[in-house]
Formats: sequence, structure tokens, C-alpha cells
Amino acid sequence: MTLRTKLVATTFMGVTLAAVGVAGSLLWLERGDPERRLEERRASVSRFAAEMAREAAIAEDPMMLSTHLRSLVKRDPAIASARYLWDGKWIDVVKGASDWPRNERLGDGFEVELGFVRAELMHSEEARTEKSLQSAGLVLVFVFVFAFPFAWGLAGRFTGPLENLIAAIDRVAEGESHEPLPEKRRDELGRVAGRFNRMIEKLKQLDAMKDTFVRAVSHDLKAPLSAIESYARRIVEDETLPPKAKENLVHIETNATRLREYIVQLLEEARIERGMLDIAPENFDVAEMVRDTVVFFGPRAKENEMRLSFELTEQSLPITADPERIQQVFTNLVGNALKFTQAGGTITVYAKHVDGGIEAGVIDTGVGIDPEDQKRLFKRFERVKNPLKTGGTGLGLSIVKGIVEAHGGSIGLESGTGLGSRFYFTLPERKAA
Repeated sequence: MTLRTKLVATTFMGVTLAAVGVAGSLLWLERGDPERRLEERRASVSRFAAEMAREAAIAEDPMMLSTHLRSLVKRDPAIASARYLWDGKWIDVVKGASDWPRNERLGDGFEVELGFVRAELMHSEEARTEKSLQSAGLVLVFVFVFAFPFAWGLAGRFTGPLENLIAAIDRVAEGESHEPLPEKRRDELGRVAGRFNRMIEKLKQLDAMKDTFVRAVSHDLKAPLSAIESYARRIVEDETLPPKAKENLVHIETNATRLREYIVQLLEEARIERGMLDIAPENFDVAEMVRDTVVFFGPRAKENEMRLSFELTEQSLPITADPERIQQVFTNLVGNALKFTQAGGTITVYAKHVDGGIEAGVIDTGVGIDPEDQKRLFKRFERVKNPLKTGGTGLGLSIVKGIVEAHGGSIGLESGTGLGSRFYFTLPERKAA
């Protein structure tokens, strides 16, 4: 259960219980003891009749009192009879069968007597109670209807900043964004946002230091490695060297070449990270590039006993992009497919028109990729488990993703353990620079 759900449930239950408690208390106070309520009702009506009698006595007009009493009996069905004492004589205004009379003495031998029917009085009080219950029910319905939106909005004011913080942490963890959070609040949530923003600043500083270090080291290592590779190649050409020395020099040249390629990848990744990857768009044919890629990797696929082919929906698929960078994408994807496919497997390079551009990719029948590994596959220095024990730097797919996104496209993956893989990317239509 989420924190927002808990807050909504707690607030809703609190408001509801409070409303029920208040309504119940008011009903209990109103109902009280039934006998006491009946007596209070009878006394209240009798006092009202006495007040009318006082007005009539002051005016010395018994007819006015008779009129008032008739009107009172007519309005209240619980009153069955009414009479008053005037000049020592009882004058009946309304005669009826009553079982609960009440007198009000006004002094000077002046009295007013009302006769009540207890059953009617009880029925009247029950109707009044029922009406109060209906009113309480309407109030509770109103509370039920509006308490949930109120609780939802109130909980959102607390959990909204937390959800923003969680989303920001996820973006930082994925390496997507280091944007700070707003610090408008002056409570604990505002202080948490402030601490997060200071952490972001520290991370930016660390990233800058790391990038500077990678660029500097990569640049400084590239020149001496190229020299080692060149000198080793020249010495190998010396016919006077013994075979064993030549073999060792070939190993030196091979490893120097591998290390130089790794440094080149580091420099490429640093450029992508800084948004400084050079893109020189021009018109070229993706279909022709697919065919050339298959021809280039054909001998290697044959050597590894794999079948490498291509699928094209059209003979020509023109696009505007940087051909060298897109060739780098194809080379990397096909190279990975060769690493992760067993002997006897198949690899297919394809390209086709889609809405707004071209989709291309590589399909293999290799070992596949676990769904958990797919989430981190395009991150820098991330490598997945490979039962075929082939190596890699963990930078290739990160560079591929950077190149495709620099062209305004996107890259994706469909795979499963033991089910092979399909890496695909899209290139949108654009004008040449």
C-alpha cells in the first residue's frame, strides 16, 4: 500500500468518524429520555397558550383568547381539548377526548387548560425524530461524497513532492537527468528537496571531474599506443628476426591495437556524454550499407559456422544521416550478434521504410538476454552474462545509443533467454546540413 493510499484512508476515516460522532451526539441529545421529551413538549405548548392568555387578559378580550386557542388546536393534532377560566367560569373552546391534561395558572383565578392525546403526542415526537435522522443521514452522505476528494487532495500535497523526488532519483540512477527540484516549501519536504539539490550539484562536479580525467587520460594514452603499434609493425617486417621474436611482436601489436580501440571508444563516449558528438549528415543509401556490412562480416561469420544474410523491403532506402556513424552502428550490432550466437546460428541484417523514416536492425538466434539485464544493457560499462565467454568493453551499445539519439532516432531491443535477440533503431527523415 502506498503512502498516499494510507494518508487518504486515514484522513477519510477520520473525517467520517468525526461526522458520525457529531451526528450521533446531536441525535442522542435531541432524543434523550422519551418521557422527558414528551413532558417538555407538553409544557412548551402549554406555556405558549398561557402567553396568549396573558395577552388576552391585558386586552380584556376573551374572544381573542378563544381564537388563539382554536388556532393552536387546529395546528397541533396532539391537542384534543382547550378551555380557560375567566371571571370564575370555565369556558370550553374545544371539547375532545384527552388522556393527559395540563393546567397553566396565571394568577388572580385565571387559568388555561389544554388536554393532550398521549398517543398523538408520541407520534409527533417520532415524526420529529425521523426527520432529524433523515437530516443526519444527508449530512453523512455529504461527508462521504466530499471527504474522499478532500482526503485525496490533502494527501497529494504531501505525497506529490515525494513522488517528484522518487522520479528525480530514478532519473539520476538511470543517468538521464540531473535537474534540481523546486524548493518552494518551507517544511521538511522542502528541506529534503534542498538536500537532494545539493547532492545533484556534487554529482555534477564528480561527473565533470570524471569526464575531464577520462578525456585527458584517453588523449594522453592514444599517441604513445599508436607509436608502440607502429614500431612493432616495423620491427616485425625485419627478415632477420627469429620466428619467436616475431610472434611476440605480433602479440604486442595486436594488444596495442585493442587498447587503442578501447581508448577511441572512451573518447567517443566522452563526446556523447558532453553532447559534442560530430554529426555530418549527407544523403546515402541504407540498403547499400546493409549489403556492404553483410559482405564485410561474411568471412568472419563463415569462419564461425554461422549464416549471415540481409533482408530489404526495397532495393534502395535513401536517408539523410552521417554515413560513418550509421556504419559504426551496424558494425557494432553485427559484431555483438557474432559474439552471442553459437555455431550453426543465423544472423539477419534488415532495413525497411516506416512512417517518418527508416527502421533497421540485426536479428540473431543467439543465447538471448535476460529481461533483468535488458534494463541496463545500454548503460556505460555494463556487460551481460555471456555463456560463450566472449569479451567486450561495455561501451559499444552505449555509443550506438548515443549515435542514434544524436540523429533524432531511437533504439530498442526484443530478446529473451535462449530466444535470440533483435536490436533495432530508427532514423527520421531530415535535411542534409
